[in-house]
Amino acid sequence: MGLTVRNLEASIAFYERILGCHVIWERENESSYLADIVGYPSVRILQAQLRAPNSELVIELFQYLEPHPLEVSLEPRMIGNPHICFVVVGLQGIFDAIVGSGFDPVSRPILIDSGVNAGGLSAYVRDPSGIIIELFEPAGDVSA
Repeated sequence: MGLTVRNLEASIAFYERILGCHVIWERENESSYLADIVGYPSVRILQAQLRAPNSELVIELFQYLEPHPLEVSLEPRMIGNPHICFVVVGLQGIFDAIVGSGFDPVSRPILIDSGVNAGGLSAYVRDPSGIIIELFEPAGDVSA
């Protein structure tokens, strides 16, 4: 999964410290092939790849240096707006750590009362770039 972030260093700290991801690699990139892929005549980015805990998911983070990045307000209902769901144990503690670190919650932890995830907990929070992160704690044993 690829995400464009406001500040690579702050994003890496968030994903490592709070969500338990680990950095696979990071670098600055201004390759001509990248400009061709993203569709800009020239491009310069800081990028990193992180592995999500207990998962094969790789999260690639881009911080655009050139061209100048565009800021938008990300809302859950926006078509094309991603959110990443992390399956966690101890959702309330992780939520408290995120909010205690100054990041904005979209919702508090909510008990899921119907459907296949009934009995679980879920909350939406924002990372340092405003990207929506879902924390999900299933009912019962998450290691199964």
